[in-house]
This record gives sequence, structure tokens and C-alpha cells, in this order.
Amino acid sequence: MTDAARSGYDAVLLASFGGPRGPDDVMPFLRNVTRGRGVPDERLSEVAAHYLALGGASPINAQAMALRDALAGELSRRGVDLPVLWGNRNWTPYLSDVVVDAAGAGLNRLLAVTTSAYSSYSSCRQYREDFAAALTESETVGTVRIDKVRPYYDLPGFLQPFADGVARALADAADNGCGAADVEIIFTTHSLPIAMAEASGTAAEGQLYVSQHLAACAEVMRRVADGRADAPTWQLAYQSRSGAPHIPWLEPDVCDVIAGVGRSGRRGGVVRIGPRRGNLGSRHGSRRSRCGARTVVHPGVDAGHGSALRRGACGPGSRAGDGCRADAVRHGIAGPTEHLPAGLLRGPLSPPHYRRGRFRRGLGRIGLRADRARCIRDMCGGAIVTDPVDLRSVTR
Repeated sequence: MTDAARSGYDAVLLASFGGPRGPDDVMPFLRNVTRGRGVPDERLSEVAAHYLALGGASPINAQAMALRDALAGELSRRGVDLPVLWGNRNWTPYLSDVVVDAAGAGLNRLLAVTTSAYSSYSSCRQYREDFAAALTESETVGTVRIDKVRPYYDLPGFLQPFADGVARALADAADNGCGAADVEIIFTTHSLPIAMAEASGTAAEGQLYVSQHLAACAEVMRRVADGRADAPTWQLAYQSRSGAPHIPWLEPDVCDVIAGVGRSGRRGGVVRIGPRRGNLGSRHGSRRSRCGARTVVHPGVDAGHGSALRRGACGPGSRAGDGCRADAVRHGIAGPTEHLPAGLLRGPLSPPHYRRGRFRRGLGRIGLRADRARCIRDMCGGAIVTDPVDLRSVTR
């Protein structure tokens, strides 16, 4: 009997952000993403222009399908014989539709893995809310159970590919007469509003989104330095800032960091270690970071000033990407996971800064109230339940 059979899981659910498949999808997709925020169509039209300039289709769909198929193959190779389903937050295939199909096929206990390895509202907590909404909208509450694997930023299968990529880049730089002392490794990830980063952990834990990234970067560089006489310095930067200018976001911006490295006469190797949504907003956020600094060629994100973007070492569909998420699934089967019996969340369902506006209205739409229940803290700064509950007991 396989580990999967002993665990009782019927399938793995790969949860992704979603993206438009063609020009006619772009504006409806963007309205889904920004629903409840009051973003005017004029602003959405500006963002839509990025998609339409490249045909209107997001690359995230092909990446997610490739990751789904490759993850299924990698799990099978490891003796985990489970089908891998794929559902999105913001576009087809929607999670609710996937859950309906799963229930119809008798797949009632799902182990969910997301495309982000870190703790934050949008990359972790919000997916659990999505699962709750999907079960409610599909009327499968009490029939289907979804468990989510823990954030997997610290698993060796996630970290080693980045270390291998940095090591190869340093070897290439050395072949071109550039020693480690002349190189600054710049890890980059998606920026967040500071309030959201602060809500990613408890008061004692601090900003888990930031600390987990720093821990991952430090471990990557420790692996790179192992056996080397010298090792480059490194730092963490952020990209793809958006929103109102008066709202503070995590800094420094990767564009400013690259420019500073260039002014110092050193070369910067940029490695995207953070969430990779695959949408054009993230891609344009990376491209705006080419500020004239000379960068070494690497498998992280950006191949250097004036060059095309390269797929990340842990990107969707790569053997490394398949492996790190397969590790996460195997850990989830063995436990612990973040359990969502019947898919229902209880307690404060979003970080304190976001318990109003779109998020408050969103809770109302799925019949959950955030102000009338106990809270069990977990790594995402939110609440989960460990036993099935009735919707009526939550909404009273």
C-alpha cells in the first residue's frame, strides 16, 4: 500500500493564481483580481495593455499545466499514485468547478499545494479562504475535505536548485575573469504592503514573509559557499510594487539595488527566489529592474541588462520545481498539514489590516463571519479548525 493510500488522500490539488487565455478574457480577469477594491476601469485598461501587447494570454496557464503534469510524473516516480488536479483563484479552471468535478469522480479528500512557498496573506492564507469559498459555492461542504501543505520554503528540494544555479553562474563569471569578490548576489521576491508583511506571523514570530525569505537566501548561500575558498556577498530585494503611492511596501526595490551595485563597479547576479505568478504584472516588474548595472548570467530571473528573461531554476515544469513541490506533497501526506475539514475556516480569516473592505465583503459572500469564533494560530497568521463544523454554527 502506498503512502498516499495509507493517508486516505484521493488527489493532489495544485492551486494557482490564474490568468487570461486571450484578449477577450483580459478585462474580466482583471475585474476578478481587483473585485471589491474600487479600482477604476481606466487603471485596469492600463494593466490590460501589457497583456494585449503580447496577444492577451498570460503565460501562467501553460506553466501551471506543465507543472501539474510534471508534478504528477514526479510523484508517480516516487511511488505516490495520486491524480493531480489544477484549479485557479481568478480564472478558469476555477477552484469551485474543479471541486465539483472531483466530488463527482469520488475524489473527496484533497491535499492542496500552492505555487508559493512562503507565508503571507495572498500566497497562503487567501488560498485557504479560496478553498472554503470553493466548497461553499460547489455545495460540497461535508463531502469534500481539503488539507493544505505547509509553506515549503525550507525544504532541500526547494533550496538546492537555487544553490546549484548560483554556483553555475559564479563558475561562468570566473571563466570570464570575474571573481566572487566582484559579484553581489541579489535575491528578489514580490513586494508586499508592510502591513500585510507584518500580519504574516504572530507578534512573537514577526514578519514571517520576510524572515522566511532571508532564511532561504542564507541557506542557499551557505550551500554555495560550502567547499569554496570565497563566496560573494548577497542581499534580498523586492519587485513588482503596486497600489497607492502613500501605502508603504517592502523595500529596497530591486531596480535601486541593481543600480547601486552598478555604481560600485561590481556585477550583480539576480536570482528570483520568491513567488512566481507568471503573470505579466510580475514580468514587467522584473523588466523594469534593468537599470544599467552589469549582471552575470544566471538561472534565477534576469539574464542581464538588455537580455530576455529566463525561467527560474525552480520554475513551473522544471525538474527542480517538480521536485520541491513533490517534497511538499510527501511531507503533507506524512503530516503535519494545515487541515481544513469540510473546507471551513473559523476565526479572523485575514490579517488585521485587511479585515474590512473587499475582504470583509468576501467573507459575507461565502457565509462566514470573522468576529464570532475562536482562533487557532498557524504559520500564516490566521485561523484553522481541526474538526468539521456546520456553516450555521459559524454565521450565528
